[in-house]
Amino acid sequence: RSFLVEGHAQRRQEQLLQARAAYAEAMRIDPDYPAAKSMFLEVQQQLLEQAEEHFERAVVLEKSRNLELAITHLKQVQELVGDPNDPLYKKAENRLRDLTGD
Repeated sequence: RSFLVEGHAQRRQEQLLQARAAYAEAMRIDPDYPAAKSMFLEVQQQLLEQAEEHFERAVVLEKSRNLELAITHLKQVQELVGDPNDPLYKKAENRLRDLTGD
């Protein structure tokens, strides 16, 4: 339950990545803890919305040939999504590969 409290504190401070990690740890310890799962899903949704905004910014920046900043936003998408199997993560990964040649 201390991870849940930690997650709440980090969420209040808008440290959503850390909050997601704390809620994930709470679920790992007690997979049947509904409050942890609920809070995890809420934070994950917020992070996905932020990631979508970063992706859209990256596309605009790429079109305006501001590639360095576009790359920064695409990396932010990956960090916010966190799951390499997520379609948005993969879109960002593919776009990064196109921009960097890696």
